[in-house]
Amino acid sequence: MRYLLFPFLVVCVVMQTVEAQPLNQQAAARVVADRMGTDTPVVRAVLTILEETEQLEKPVKDAFTKTIRQFPQDLRWAVTEGDKIYAIATAAIPEHESPQIAIQTLRIAELRAVNELFVSKGLLDRYVASGLDDVSVLKNAVRAVASSRSFQGSAALATKMSTVVDDWAIALVIANERTFVIKLTDDTTVEDVRNAYRTILHDMMRQLMAVRNWNEAIKIWEHCEECALFAPDLFVDAAKVEIERANETAAVSILQAAFETYRDHPDDQFFETVGGLLEPIKMPEAQALAMKSYQQAILLILQGRTTQ
Repeated sequence: MRYLLFPFLVVCVVMQTVEAQPLNQQAAARVVADRMGTDTPVVRAVLTILEETEQLEKPVKDAFTKTIRQFPQDLRWAVTEGDKIYAIATAAIPEHESPQIAIQTLRIAELRAVNELFVSKGLLDRYVASGLDDVSVLKNAVRAVASSRSFQGSAALATKMSTVVDDWAIALVIANERTFVIKLTDDTTVEDVRNAYRTILHDMMRQLMAVRNWNEAIKIWEHCEECALFAPDLFVDAAKVEIERANETAAVSILQAAFETYRDHPDDQFFETVGGLLEPIKMPEAQALAMKSYQQAILLILQGRTTQ
């Protein structure tokens, strides 16, 4: 393991335009595919640094570890803690690098980390009022729907670490939120970003369900609920999680909300699924709602509005 420490500018002024790759909603649903538990050399290198450094408090380390494991393909990550924003970025060092190339690669990692700070702060300023406060999910949601993005601004920065581990340059930068002056523009709408944000969270929730991590899965549903991010299949999955957690009362409440929210939904399969989840629950309200759901599915089929 090799360590090289470098100083960094205290004040940074940034102007940048980023051309993003436009993705449709199906692509957005795959943004986090194959992320949970990914074990790659760069992730191992960054997690090693996080484990060994004494310059970050445990809550910051834990937040970084969680988001890196959720989004290992990003190669740059940001978290917030208190009034500070922290960003880590990486750059691959060529196999037969010279010392000069290693220094330049470290500089690239540093600048990427600064970029991550500004993007994260700009996105949080725009969307946190809507409850979209998971910076990594938010960044990926905007990436999924934006074709371009630009920002300019300044902030007081401090580099806590700039180092090389194996074949990776890794940089960490920190800034106090109060020092930012930033303007970020892109071609997205809040509704587009909300939909992509929900899609990514739902995909993460399903990954947790696949490994039967019900307690973490329900936390994602709770975040969606707080932000009023709903979809028929998201309600259904949330109810499935509560059933697995032996919380039938909560499951019935979720399915009642789903039925009321999507009463006019033209999908007979949705109502059949709701009825099927409710039928084994022997609570009177569950049985009544199961009957209503099956009746609604039958009505849609008779009206020729079946999705099959």
